[in-house]
Amino acid sequence: MRRNVPRGAIPVMVVGRAAVLYAMPNPHTLRVFTLAEALNEQTHALLPALPRRGAPGLSKQISRCISSIPANIAEGAAKASQADYARMLRIALGSANEATTHLRLASTLNGAPTLEFQHARAQVTLIASMLTKLIASIERDLARKEDEKRNRAIRAKRHQRSATASDTTQRPAP
Repeated sequence: MRRNVPRGAIPVMVVGRAAVLYAMPNPHTLRVFTLAEALNEQTHALLPALPRRGAPGLSKQISRCISSIPANIAEGAAKASQADYARMLRIALGSANEATTHLRLASTLNGAPTLEFQHARAQVTLIASMLTKLIASIERDLARKEDEKRNRAIRAKRHQRSATASDTTQRPAP
Protein backbone atom coordinates (compact mmCIF):
# COMPACT_ATOMS: atom_id res chain seq x y z
CA MET A 1 0.00 0.00 0.00
CA ARG A 2 1.53 3.35 -1.04
CA ARG A 3 -0.22 5.72 1.33
CA ASN A 4 1.60 8.79 2.69
CA VAL A 5 4.31 8.74 0.04
CA PRO A 6 6.10 12.10 -0.30
CA ARG A 7 5.50 13.71 -3.69
CA GLY A 8 8.32 12.79 -6.06
CA ALA A 9 9.81 10.37 -3.54
CA ILE A 10 11.80 7.39 -4.67
CA PRO A 11 11.52 3.95 -3.01
CA VAL A 12 14.83 3.12 -1.38
CA MET A 13 14.40 0.00 0.71
CA VAL A 14 11.68 -2.51 1.50
CA VAL A 15 11.31 -3.25 5.20
CA GLY A 16 9.19 -6.24 6.17
CA ARG A 17 6.35 -7.10 3.83
CA ALA A 18 4.75 -3.75 3.07
CA ALA A 19 6.79 -0.91 4.53
CA VAL A 20 8.96 1.04 2.11
CA LEU A 21 11.43 3.76 3.03
CA TYR A 22 11.40 6.73 0.66
CA ALA A 23 14.01 9.31 -0.22
CA MET A 24 13.06 12.89 -1.05
CA PRO A 25 13.04 13.80 -4.75
CA ASN A 26 16.25 14.20 -6.71
CA PRO A 27 16.89 17.97 -6.65
CA HIS A 28 18.06 17.93 -10.28
CA THR A 29 14.52 17.04 -11.36
CA LEU A 30 13.06 20.15 -9.69
CA ARG A 31 12.63 23.20 -11.92
CA VAL A 32 13.34 25.54 -9.01
CA PHE A 33 16.72 23.84 -8.48
CA THR A 34 17.76 24.11 -12.13
CA LEU A 35 16.73 27.79 -12.19
CA ALA A 36 18.72 28.43 -9.01
CA GLU A 37 21.80 26.76 -10.49
CA ALA A 38 21.47 28.80 -13.70
CA LEU A 39 21.08 31.99 -11.66
CA ASN A 40 24.18 31.06 -9.71
CA GLU A 41 26.24 30.79 -12.89
CA GLN A 42 24.73 33.97 -14.36
CA THR A 43 25.34 36.00 -11.20
CA HIS A 44 28.94 34.84 -10.79
CA ALA A 45 29.61 36.11 -14.31
CA LEU A 46 28.16 39.52 -13.34
CA LEU A 47 29.99 40.01 -10.05
CA PRO A 48 33.33 41.16 -11.51
CA ALA A 49 31.45 44.13 -13.04
CA LEU A 50 30.53 45.48 -9.60
CA PRO A 51 32.52 48.54 -8.56
CA ARG A 52 34.65 47.72 -5.52
CA ARG A 53 34.41 51.18 -3.98
CA GLY A 54 30.61 51.46 -3.84
CA ALA A 55 29.94 48.65 -1.42
CA PRO A 56 32.93 46.66 -0.23
CA GLY A 57 32.16 42.98 0.24
CA LEU A 58 28.86 43.16 -1.67
CA SER A 59 30.00 40.78 -4.39
CA LYS A 60 31.01 38.18 -1.77
CA GLN A 61 27.64 38.53 -0.02
CA ILE A 62 25.77 38.14 -3.30
CA SER A 63 27.90 35.13 -4.20
CA ARG A 64 27.26 33.45 -0.85
CA CYS A 65 23.50 33.92 -0.73
CA ILE A 66 22.94 33.05 -4.41
CA SER A 67 25.04 29.89 -4.21
CA SER A 68 23.33 28.79 -0.98
CA ILE A 69 19.91 28.62 -2.69
CA PRO A 70 20.57 25.47 -4.79
CA ALA A 71 22.85 24.09 -2.06
CA ASN A 72 20.05 24.20 0.53
CA ILE A 73 17.53 22.71 -1.90
CA ALA A 74 19.94 19.81 -2.55
CA GLU A 75 20.66 19.36 1.16
CA GLY A 76 16.94 19.30 1.94
CA ALA A 77 16.35 16.64 -0.70
CA ALA A 78 18.87 14.45 1.13
CA LYS A 79 16.96 14.67 4.42
CA ALA A 80 14.93 11.73 5.67
CA SER A 81 11.67 13.54 6.41
CA GLN A 82 9.41 15.99 4.65
CA ALA A 83 9.56 18.30 7.68
CA ASP A 84 13.36 18.54 7.38
CA TYR A 85 13.04 19.02 3.64
CA ALA A 86 10.60 21.92 4.16
CA ARG A 87 12.95 23.45 6.76
CA MET A 88 15.85 23.42 4.29
CA LEU A 89 13.61 24.94 1.61
CA ARG A 90 12.75 27.74 4.06
CA ILE A 91 16.48 28.38 4.52
CA ALA A 92 16.86 28.54 0.72
CA LEU A 93 13.93 30.99 0.64
CA GLY A 94 15.69 33.15 3.23
CA SER A 95 18.81 33.17 1.06
CA ALA A 96 16.70 34.17 -1.94
CA ASN A 97 15.21 37.09 0.01
CA GLU A 98 18.69 38.15 1.10
CA ALA A 99 19.89 37.95 -2.52
CA THR A 100 17.00 40.19 -3.64
CA THR A 101 18.13 42.87 -1.21
CA HIS A 102 21.78 42.69 -2.25
CA LEU A 103 20.93 42.69 -5.96
CA ARG A 104 18.71 45.73 -5.48
CA LEU A 105 21.65 47.54 -3.91
CA ALA A 106 24.01 46.33 -6.66
CA SER A 107 21.72 47.67 -9.38
CA THR A 108 21.85 51.17 -7.84
CA LEU A 109 25.64 51.42 -7.74
CA ASN A 110 27.33 53.66 -10.30
CA GLY A 111 29.20 51.63 -12.84
CA ALA A 112 27.23 48.44 -12.22
CA PRO A 113 25.37 46.84 -15.17
CA THR A 114 21.90 47.83 -13.91
CA LEU A 115 19.81 45.90 -16.41
CA GLU A 116 21.63 42.62 -15.76
CA PHE A 117 21.27 42.95 -11.99
CA GLN A 118 17.58 43.79 -12.36
CA HIS A 119 17.15 40.65 -14.49
CA ALA A 120 18.96 38.58 -11.84
CA ARG A 121 16.69 40.09 -9.17
CA ALA A 122 13.62 39.11 -11.23
CA GLN A 123 14.98 35.55 -11.46
CA VAL A 124 15.50 35.45 -7.68
CA THR A 125 11.91 36.65 -7.19
CA LEU A 126 10.66 33.84 -9.44
CA ILE A 127 12.74 31.28 -7.52
CA ALA A 128 11.43 32.63 -4.20
CA SER A 129 7.86 32.30 -5.47
CA MET A 130 8.47 28.71 -6.57
CA LEU A 131 10.07 27.86 -3.22
CA THR A 132 7.10 29.37 -1.38
CA LYS A 133 4.68 27.22 -3.37
CA LEU A 134 6.78 24.08 -2.87
CA ILE A 135 6.98 24.70 0.89
CA ALA A 136 3.21 25.29 1.06
CA SER A 137 2.59 22.04 -0.82
CA ILE A 138 4.82 20.05 1.54
CA GLU A 139 3.25 21.67 4.61
CA ARG A 140 -0.26 20.87 3.34
CA ASP A 141 0.82 17.27 2.85
CA LEU A 142 2.29 17.16 6.37
CA ALA A 143 -0.91 18.64 7.84
CA ARG A 144 -3.02 16.08 5.96
CA LYS A 145 -0.87 13.26 7.33
CA GLU A 146 -1.22 14.62 10.87
CA ASP A 147 -5.01 14.82 10.44
CA GLU A 148 -5.11 11.23 9.19
CA LYS A 149 -3.00 10.08 12.13
CA ARG A 150 -5.21 11.95 14.61
CA ASN A 151 -8.38 10.55 13.02
CA ARG A 152 -7.02 6.99 13.18
CA ALA A 153 -6.23 7.47 16.88
CA ILE A 154 -9.76 8.80 17.53
CA ARG A 155 -11.34 5.88 15.65
CA ALA A 156 -9.18 3.39 17.56
CA LYS A 157 -10.17 4.98 20.87
CA ARG A 158 -13.88 4.89 19.92
CA HIS A 159 -13.55 1.27 18.83
CA GLN A 160 -11.83 0.42 22.10
CA ARG A 161 -14.60 2.15 24.12
CA SER A 162 -17.35 0.42 22.17
CA ALA A 163 -15.62 -2.96 22.61
CA THR A 164 -15.29 -2.32 26.35
CA ALA A 165 -18.95 -1.26 26.58
CA SER A 166 -20.15 -4.33 24.71
CA ASP A 167 -18.06 -6.59 26.98
CA THR A 168 -19.74 -5.20 30.10
CA THR A 169 -23.26 -5.58 28.64
CA GLN A 170 -22.67 -9.18 27.54
CA ARG A 171 -21.30 -10.43 30.87
CA PRO A 172 -23.77 -12.24 33.05
CA ALA A 173 -24.48 -10.60 36.39
CA PRO A 174 -22.92 -12.45 39.36
